[in-house]
Amino acid sequence: MAAQELGVRVVGGSEVDSKLAAAFSKRTGAKSYPGLEELIEGGKRGLYPELHGLDIVTSGVPCPYRSNAGSLTSSKGKEKRKASSERHLFEKQVEFFKIYRPRAAMIEQPPPSAPHLAEYMKVLTGMQECGYWCQHRVLNCAEHGDHTSRRRWIMVGLLHNGAIEWPLPLTEFEGLKCVLDDPKTVNLARIVPATEQFVARSARSPPGAMTANKLGSYRVQGITDDRSVRVYDTAHPLPSATPTKSVQLSSPGGLVRTWIGDYQVSAFEVARAHGFTKEALAQVESLTSTDEQWKWVANSTPRRTVQALLSAILDALQSPRQLGLQDIGPINHHPE
Repeated sequence: MAAQELGVRVVGGSEVDSKLAAAFSKRTGAKSYPGLEELIEGGKRGLYPELHGLDIVTSGVPCPYRSNAGSLTSSKGKEKRKASSERHLFEKQVEFFKIYRPRAAMIEQPPPSAPHLAEYMKVLTGMQECGYWCQHRVLNCAEHGDHTSRRRWIMVGLLHNGAIEWPLPLTEFEGLKCVLDDPKTVNLARIVPATEQFVARSARSPPGAMTANKLGSYRVQGITDDRSVRVYDTAHPLPSATPTKSVQLSSPGGLVRTWIGDYQVSAFEVARAHGFTKEALAQVESLTSTDEQWKWVANSTPRRTVQALLSAILDALQSPRQLGLQDIGPINHHPE
């Protein structure tokens, strides 16, 4: 949808989740292709000729150990994430670009940190070996017009030399009024009970305008829950949502403090923060499972940030500029 609103024709998409694939085709009118491995094997056999030499291909294949699709296992009392069987596809996406050779590639993921930095580097060097001149940065989506401070690692690769002009970040945030539910319509079951104790956060420094401002936590059953029971300032962006299943008094998006009390953020509020269109919101609403709704919403990349990047890529394809050495250096360590 981000591409179509820019006037770019969408040829198709690849999604292994059948419901997501059907939703994609319904919204865009484009073809739904099989999964990455099928596209790679088909490309080797000369199938899907219409996919060769496209202008732009975007990819969001999950990195190993980053996705909640992985299972949790216990080791000496600590939880460790175990990658699920399809996590190897993150590195394998390079093979897709080697076969189909689009003029531009955009890969997005959560910011890399120490345990999986090597996988990011393999993708980056693999793309360079395929002939792509690569740039990469970690962007805060609130700085590009979205209503969430979700941070994404973006790698842009252009064939045959060239570079993009990265979109300039915004410095002021307009608030959450346009994405939050009207407090009068909030389900009272979501309101945090008055019996729970609110513990204010002692901020070490003034919060940045484009980052979520956590006001404090609640003590739930005598224990301070810093991970999932959270209260955020509505003058700042929502925090990054995750598709983790909800637990008592919490939700993946945390809590927002309003004049009627503190309540859990809904999947629809996060969807609006990510820039979902009315049609996309209607498709989320049609899902019967709350967990499915969160999966669809929290796994999305905010639309306005995507549009800013696609615009930069389109400009670069029309008017190539020289790539600077600073654009192809190693990935910095950005813990999330």
